Amino acid sequence: FKNIVEEQSHLLGEFGDQMNALEFMAYVSTDEELRKEGFACEEKSSKFMVEVSLRKDLYNTFQQFRKNMKDDFSALPSSQQRLIELAVRDHRKSGVWLEEDKLNQLRKLRTELSSLETRHSQNLVEDKSFITVSEKEISGISETFKNRLKKDENGRYIVPARGADFFQFMETADSEEARKRLFYAYANRAVPQNTQLLKQAL
Repeated sequence: FKNIVEEQSHLLGEFGDQMNALEFMAYVSTDEELRKEGFACEEKSSKFMVEVSLRKDLYNTFQQFRKNMKDDFSALPSSQQRLIELAVRDHRKSGVWLEEDKLNQLRKLRTELSSLETRHSQNLVEDKSFITVSEKEISGISETFKNRLKKDENGRYIVPARGADFFQFMETADSEEARKRLFYAYANRAVPQNTQLLKQAL
């Protein structure tokens, strides 16, 4: 158990922790280049995880471990039994048990899908959708939020349809009509690009 199940779990956990810190920059950095690097890192790590999940040698080693144990793990602590249970589930769902030709097809499809997922997320993050609201429509939001909003040439406040700004406006603005407009803008971010990506994914 220690040299197979536990070791692999620890290695993948460490890898995930390191990658999460790098990929996080794609979603929070104000620097466009850093965001691009973050998404490039996310795409590479996703493809790497596809390869790891479909490695026959790791799967065969795990299956040999199960055979040696005769699939009886009752002598192990409950935490280890649970880890084995999850590994069995993940292997079954991954498709690593498929014949080589079908496995190669699956690998190709999952790799392509991981790229599409990254591009989908990147399109949402880079979307510049916004609404403009009047002084009356902005009633209810905090002064701090109000003061950091830019204005257009007509003196109307520009409210970006992105994470923090979206939720703060939706939770505090008094104007139902303004909240509806912002919700619509938020729900329709990157629609043209991501509609095409979703069609490709299907």
